[in-house]
Amino acid sequence: SHQKIPSSFLVISYTRKVLGQTGTGHFSPIGAYDEASDNVLILDTARFKYGPHWVPLELVFDALLPEDPGTGKSRGYVVLSFDGKNDVISKPDSFRSCNSLLPLSVLFGSHQNDSLRKEFK
Repeated sequence: SHQKIPSSFLVISYTRKVLGQTGTGHFSPIGAYDEASDNVLILDTARFKYGPHWVPLELVFDALLPEDPGTGKSRGYVVLSFDGKNDVISKPDSFRSCNSLLPLSVLFGSHQNDSLRKEFK
């Protein structure tokens, strides 16, 4: 069976303490949004520590706001996208020779700064 793969992904840079977790700044992708509960599924990249977990969207937004001591700016998000022309699900051998999976664009966002869009060609 043919499965459609997503062509863009949202990764957040957030402060763990706002979510009541140990640690400070962290990056993780968002796996899903549940409109009924207004929660997002954070696919924690430190699975040994927290694993995937649902968090209210408003709390996630609050976790993006604290200033990063290394940059002096708020945390934020990045949207990674690609053209999706090569179907690696049904043709996994094509992945190694595929250049269409390179990012088309990356959108960086910070709640204290304007968005900056960079095009990759």
